[in-house]
Amino acid sequence: MKYFFISFFIVLSVHSNEIKFEDFNLPVFEGQETLALEKLRGKKVVINFFASWCTACIKELPELNELKTQNNQNYKFLAINAGENNKTIKKFLNRYEFPYTILTDENREFSKKIGVNELPHTLIIDETGKVVYSNKLPPKQEQMDGLNGKSQ
Repeated sequence: MKYFFISFFIVLSVHSNEIKFEDFNLPVFEGQETLALEKLRGKKVVINFFASWCTACIKELPELNELKTQNNQNYKFLAINAGENNKTIKKFLNRYEFPYTILTDENREFSKKIGVNELPHTLIIDETGKVVYSNKLPPKQEQMDGLNGKSQ
């Protein structure tokens, strides 16, 4: 029961825009560079946490790809692989289309630090670094429109 109340409080906090997203500096998949959240300040960012073994992650790929197609002008799209090495990620990406910028969290250090314990998980961070969406499912287009200030 104690965990339920803690989880409920976190969800309420996320939806009331009270949580600032933890800065990160994660390696870009198969790149020499890293990507830091501070470089994205002033932009809205969609972040999806996934792993190759996660069947729900695979199942949501078409929805995530459509989300990017419809919202590419307003958001930066990132995917963070939680807990796998580059060889495993490469096999996954050879099999499935996932046109997000892929970052790696091989030891799940960052994922655990921010409380992403289950996959998949999608977050949206606003221009100021606040979490405005956090869910195991990607947002629907109506939710994206609401975050963009479009009338529904």
